[in-house]
Amino acid sequence: MIYKVLIADDNVRSLTVLRKLLEPFTNEFAVRTIANIQELNFSAGHQIPDIIILNFDDPLKGILALEILKDNSLTFNIPVLMATDFASSQVQKAISAGADDFIKKPLERVELLIRIKFVIQRKRLYLDNLSQSKELSLAKERLLLQNQDLIDLTVNLEQINMKLEDQQHEVNYQKTMVENQKRLADNLLLNIFPYEIAEQLKNKGHATPKNYRLVSVMFTDFVGFSRLSDQLSIHDLIKELSMYFEKFDTITSEHYIEKIKTIGDSYMCAGGLPIRNKSNPIDTVLAALEIQKFVENSNTIKKRNKQPIWEIRLGIHTGEVIAGVIGKKKMAYDIWGDAVNTASRIESSGSANMINISGSTYKHVHRYFDCVHRGKIEVRNMGLIDMYYVTGLRHEFRADTEGVVPNSNFRKLLAEI
Repeated sequence: MIYKVLIADDNVRSLTVLRKLLEPFTNEFAVRTIANIQELNFSAGHQIPDIIILNFDDPLKGILALEILKDNSLTFNIPVLMATDFASSQVQKAISAGADDFIKKPLERVELLIRIKFVIQRKRLYLDNLSQSKELSLAKERLLLQNQDLIDLTVNLEQINMKLEDQQHEVNYQKTMVENQKRLADNLLLNIFPYEIAEQLKNKGHATPKNYRLVSVMFTDFVGFSRLSDQLSIHDLIKELSMYFEKFDTITSEHYIEKIKTIGDSYMCAGGLPIRNKSNPIDTVLAALEIQKFVENSNTIKKRNKQPIWEIRLGIHTGEVIAGVIGKKKMAYDIWGDAVNTASRIESSGSANMINISGSTYKHVHRYFDCVHRGKIEVRNMGLIDMYYVTGLRHEFRADTEGVVPNSNFRKLLAEI
């Protein structure tokens, strides 16, 4: 089956780039492009596409395009995929205007193909279910009218009708139970795996490992954890550790960083996968600064309450990894490669309450962050590695005095990467 794809973009250059991503797949997609928003106002006789991709640089034009499509009965139900930089305000407006899904710029061919097919199939399934629901509702109304006539004829038929209704309730109950179980299974899968990996596992039963050339791996661990275990009960120790890791999950998620796993008191995550991006070294350092600040604030409260403080080491290295899911039992999304081992060594070679980065990461972030060169540090089984301490955002990029919160100048540069 060939899907009809309409691409709307007010930038001729990006429109050409997007079209070329789909050109090799003429056996799957028939692509048409427009550069004028008004051409989205379809009328009778127009060829209606199976999906519309909106790729406007100006967010207001993207929202306007959505409003035009959703105000037209011919295009109201056409699924819309928006290319976006994931600015939260734009995403919220697009959702309100009727966007069906989003894809992050810069666009990657494989992800684009998967998203197009997924959005079309999901929309069709939704419309089919909606149609079936309406038909079921109409059928039920007709049945009630017929039942009323039958009630007038005989009490026995009324009893039969009551049994039929009981059976219908049972069917609906069973259907609801199945849908709830499916929803729970999907949520569990998404809680364990990234979205793209979860979809592959559901559709194929496996996820093929991929090679990533630019990934920033971060390790953290708490200094003197054994000392803390002597000062706190097991219950309090686990409660505190869980509190920290839950906050780390929130911070990394906000910076598009994938949590990989926890090992004891160590937390491991990586930026730049499963969706590739060039900003991951910067994203990961930003997340590290927020984690560092959160631990410092927590310790201020602990000192005031005369409680044991938690000191943390953070280490980041940027390099090449392989990521994926292997095995058939107790599967987990994981990463492998020298970059992982190096990141672990970088973390263990740092100091308490400091963010230690490798020279590889420094090359990608020194323009944006103040860094102190530590020199070449001897690392076990790896020789000498260039290391730096990150002390915060550069003065021209910070929105606070501590260099943790980026300002608008920084966000503008980050969006251009």
